[in-house]
Amino acid sequence: MRDSGSGGKAQIDVWEVVQYHYCPRKLYFLRTLGAPSPSRRKMSMGSDEHAKERKRLAERKTVFGFKPEEVRRVHSKLMLEDPELALVVQIDNVVELADGQLIPTEIKYTDYVSAYESRVKQLVAYAILLERNYRTSV
Repeated sequence: MRDSGSGGKAQIDVWEVVQYHYCPRKLYFLRTLGAPSPSRRKMSMGSDEHAKERKRLAERKTVFGFKPEEVRRVHSKLMLEDPELALVVQIDNVVELADGQLIPTEIKYTDYVSAYESRVKQLVAYAILLERNYRTSV
């Protein structure tokens, strides 16, 4: 949690929701006790994967699976917050289709074919914030 700068009200980052779902104690150690988050090889590989994905996007014939003419824009590192929910996030990429639909995306370095439940919660939080900020259905 962090101070939002608006009257001292704390905000919860979507990352914290994912961490809490993984292990409530982890979030306690990180936020309450101020323990540093250990650097993991997989996290470094994930950062590398993000850089590679940006390069691959430029080379592909599709944009996140959509034909280029169907995509109006890709918003990168989109910051969103909702004071009422006290929720804040920076979304890696949001695909805005020509018809106005918004699709949050998340790139993960993993061998798993299905998403962890915590990652599904992460995307749901993204969708809620997009809906509340852009007044649209995601």
